[in-house]
Amino acid sequence: MGNLTETEILDNFNNLLSIIEKTFSGERKEKLLKLFNDLGDRIAISPASGTNYFHLASPGGLVIHTLNVIQNSLKIYKIWQEMSSDLSGYTKEDLVFCALVHDIGKVGNLIEDNYIPNDSKWHIENRGEIYKQNPNIPYFDHSDRSLWILNQYGIKMSEYEFIAIYAHDGMYKEKNKIYLTQFAEDKIPQCNLVFILQQADYMSYRIEYEQYRKNKNKKVTKEEKKDKIKELENKFDDIFNNKWHVNLDNYFSYMFYNNMYSYIYDKKFI
Repeated sequence: MGNLTETEILDNFNNLLSIIEKTFSGERKEKLLKLFNDLGDRIAISPASGTNYFHLASPGGLVIHTLNVIQNSLKIYKIWQEMSSDLSGYTKEDLVFCALVHDIGKVGNLIEDNYIPNDSKWHIENRGEIYKQNPNIPYFDHSDRSLWILNQYGIKMSEYEFIAIYAHDGMYKEKNKIYLTQFAEDKIPQCNLVFILQQADYMSYRIEYEQYRKNKNKKVTKEEKKDKIKELENKFDDIFNNKWHVNLDNYFSYMFYNNMYSYIYDKKFI
């Protein structure tokens, strides 16, 4: 995936709002819409990760990843259903809920962003760290922060939904093993929700990474690179000379072109 336009970023975010409108009802719908509207500007432009070779480390990446996980969750659910899996303990609505909010903690807290643009050219060029952790907010594992944000908005969930969101990164994180490596019959997970979400999340990440790898290896001529740098320089001038003020359009314009600029100088396109 290349860098998104501002229109694409807004369209993707509106797709998330549409999913909330169509999937949920009552108190859950009302509170999810409040969360996504309150934090909407930041959700819309948040990256899915901070490092270019991981996945979607660019403005709008988090929303694309979330849409991918929702879509892949439903596809994987269908496979489990066809294989006569036990589907008790959760509904398709519960699955969409978990996919929708599993990474919401990557946005940050209620005030500040988790990912901020990296001001170290060395880390961008040598380690691909386009963003860095915001030092002004406490460190959280993002799944823990997702649950914290849901708590702040009074969004209730079942025990199975809680476990699915908490452990969606699977065995890649030590903290999840308490739920996933139990062998006593009374401690083995009784609901498959967590496993479907894990599979959808990893599938989405892996395909997103492969798209990055494909674009990274794309050949760019010197003339194309020169023209793109000139274009971006002009856009930087437009952004900062047109009575700069903080709003959604200017903020993610700055983020978009700042990231694009870094990649070009590093001889890469996202």
